[in-house]
Amino acid sequence: MANTDLEDLRGVLHAGVRASGRGVRELETELELRHGGLRRLIFGDLDIRVSHLLGLARVLRVPPSDFLDLGCAVANRTASLRLIDWLGPLAKVQRARPRPARLPATAAELEALIQSEVAKALAERDAAGASTAG
Repeated sequence: MANTDLEDLRGVLHAGVRASGRGVRELETELELRHGGLRRLIFGDLDIRVSHLLGLARVLRVPPSDFLDLGCAVANRTASLRLIDWLGPLAKVQRARPRPARLPATAAELEALIQSEVAKALAERDAAGASTAG
């Protein structure tokens, strides 16, 4: 991986951690990193491993590919082939699977989702009641 890509990838990790609004210690605990490990990972004192990317993707609830898509611009731009083309139809089917719905990340998002679903259920109930009354 080019040094530019590695630096950019570390920047994406840092931005993702900051944007999550979660505490560094909390994330380190979930990632099973020692205190200071996440900072060391982000600032280059610790090598980035696939397990780090997978773990961070899991705790932030994002696809691990997002880190490489956003953090490796040079490698992505200079690639002339696609691995999926080599792997054939099975890989294309697996890639085409729909991604699971994103879960609410905050209490406010959860509350909005619940309110929306309750309002929809009440509207359906009222519509069903109106059709049987008439």
